[in-house]
Amino acid sequence: MYSAILFDLDGTLTDSAPGIMHGFEYAIKQMGKEIPGREQLRTFVGPPLEDSFGRVLGYSEDDTGKAIAIYRDYYNNMGGALENSVFPGIEELLSRLKQSGKKLAVATSKNEKPTGIVLEHFGLDKYFDVVAASNDTDRRTKADVIRYALEKLSVTDKSEVIMVGDRHHDISAAKETGVDSVGVLWGYGDRDELEDAGATYVVESKWEIAALVTGDGFRLRQLKKEDDSILAAIIRDNLKKRNLDITGTVYFDEGLDHLSSYYGRGDCRYFVLEDRGGNVVGGIGYETFAPMQDTAELQKLYLDDAAKGAGLGYVLISFIEDRMRDAGYKYSYLETHDNLETALHIYEKSGYIEIARPPEVVHGAMNRFYKKEL
Repeated sequence: MYSAILFDLDGTLTDSAPGIMHGFEYAIKQMGKEIPGREQLRTFVGPPLEDSFGRVLGYSEDDTGKAIAIYRDYYNNMGGALENSVFPGIEELLSRLKQSGKKLAVATSKNEKPTGIVLEHFGLDKYFDVVAASNDTDRRTKADVIRYALEKLSVTDKSEVIMVGDRHHDISAAKETGVDSVGVLWGYGDRDELEDAGATYVVESKWEIAALVTGDGFRLRQLKKEDDSILAAIIRDNLKKRNLDITGTVYFDEGLDHLSSYYGRGDCRYFVLEDRGGNVVGGIGYETFAPMQDTAELQKLYLDDAAKGAGLGYVLISFIEDRMRDAGYKYSYLETHDNLETALHIYEKSGYIEIARPPEVVHGAMNRFYKKEL
């Protein structure tokens, strides 16, 4: 189990590509050079500036220094740092890790000033024990930054440390400094890049990071036929305990006992949650909600009693919202009931806004309706 987690910033915590790419365009134009295409500009998100201007673009040492100064002026003083947004689910992940007693650090190739601007602007600074950024003296490489973070965290056992990043620079620097690494696929690198660099793990969702570093052993996977009866029992048990074993809920649906067949279609997915022993303890799914444009319906978020109280509901919502975004949806819609008080609280804390009852409600007993922009 890991006790200290180091996070890259650009492409891992925040989607900083717009500001960084505009900064490069501005600097290159001011230098009188030819601006490369958008694809190449995007590869400059994450790596050290010296690497991008010097090694990739071929600038001399003198011109590299001038270009970096122009870039930093744009990024720090002309709004570039705030052409940025926090990736969905990141704050929930950081909150969960912090509450579980983990030491958290930022380890970024970005300079100290813009790092502080970004973290403070988005309110992320409160989660971190240490902020390790690059400088122009003793922290010029990502490995230097990681070593500095480890020193400030007073790490004595590197086996308890893991580096989370989205590019090969993060992974190779972690290997150089002797710590494990997680390559994330929501940033600017791809699986081949991260695996080729030697990532200890490669993940698609924030949920997987939480499972890895907390050692709780939970994992998500797609629903299988052998899960049907277990999942149906969990759902019915939840509904019965809330006096919702009535007509107009999913309780009496014949299809509840054969969910793997239903969710095998192209426009819907369901994932079950397994504990350390491989037991199914809950799940969550979605399918297209045709009455609302670009909208998926969040469906059947249920947990066994043994899995409740650990914040897993928030993790499941974050996970399924990532899957919705990957599928191209812009909104998430859900139906629930007054009797499901805990679920109502979780939905509202997760950013869902209550709306009027739509005319196309399938389960007539449902009386609370929510929607969220993804």
